[in-house]
Amino acid sequence: MKNKVNWFWNKIRYGLVLYGIRNRLAKLGLDINLLYLEQEGTFEVAEPVISKERDKYSIKSFDADEMKAVGKKYGISNIRGLIEGFDKGQKCIGLMHENGVAAFMFTAYDQIKVGKMVLELRDKEAYLLNMFTIEGHRGRNLAPYLRYHSYDIIRKEGITKIYSITNFFNKSSLRFKKKLKATHEKLYCSITIFKKYHFSFLLKKY
Repeated sequence: MKNKVNWFWNKIRYGLVLYGIRNRLAKLGLDINLLYLEQEGTFEVAEPVISKERDKYSIKSFDADEMKAVGKKYGISNIRGLIEGFDKGQKCIGLMHENGVAAFMFTAYDQIKVGKMVLELRDKEAYLLNMFTIEGHRGRNLAPYLRYHSYDIIRKEGITKIYSITNFFNKSSLRFKKKLKATHEKLYCSITIFKKYHFSFLLKKY
């Protein structure tokens, strides 16, 4: 009972009630997603404030072996899928807190997946995905902080357009994207029924 109360409280605390309901429906076989394609890093923003311990944080790139160790240490359930990203040419940028990992994210250079729909990236375009903040470091504004510093790293690679996907129901992600002045480009709908039937289509252009 206590675990269920904590689960519901965390959903309310981080604005994830609708997101949680969507996930429950998905477990019943009806997976409905509304997904924003957003462009990031276009506008200048101030460095996000994280905490008085700012000097204890540092940016680090992870390779596949290091990511495996992170997954094992912190019990990340989808670590196998994350490791496969390296085989596709993805890169991982992490945020360290002293000797531990606080958060990480990946950068892809080939395509964006919207449900079963594939959007091919052009030259000098990148896609940010799999932003993850380690339990115990959440609620400290680390996601926008890491994202902010990742823009400079990615631009030094010659990238001029940076995209990401944000779930309409994930209010926490929408808030941190808003802090970075991310702009909506398109809104897609992705529907999966019993993991067998898949539909993805464009709803709106901005």
